[in-house]
Amino acid sequence: MGLKTILLYTLVATPHGGKMMFIIWIGGLYATFPVELVCISATVAEVFGKKHTAMIYGMIYFVAGTSVIIWPLMFQVIIPYFGWFGTFCLIGSISFIGFLTSMVFPEKHHTQPTNLTVCNEEK
Repeated sequence: MGLKTILLYTLVATPHGGKMMFIIWIGGLYATFPVELVCISATVAEVFGKKHTAMIYGMIYFVAGTSVIIWPLMFQVIIPYFGWFGTFCLIGSISFIGFLTSMVFPEKHHTQPTNLTVCNEEK
């Protein structure tokens, strides 16, 4: 998410860096999308347990699928007011919020008991 945020905020600078910079930026943006999808499924399984992973992941994909319909409609309104730079900054800001949100959650926050917890309860 951090890399995606940086690439989106600096995408408007690619005309100054030439075609190679543009190719690297677009390639980097395309590379961040599959990484997010893989990380989301692994994190959902780790935090909520394998029992609920399919349902939660289905809800995530439903929202993602709905956004594919909603975003183009929103861009029809956003681009005339903010231009392309403002639109990239808006999307970059949403990615940055996702990045900050992931930093806020503690690393060892789990709703499922760990093996260590189970072993301690048996003793």
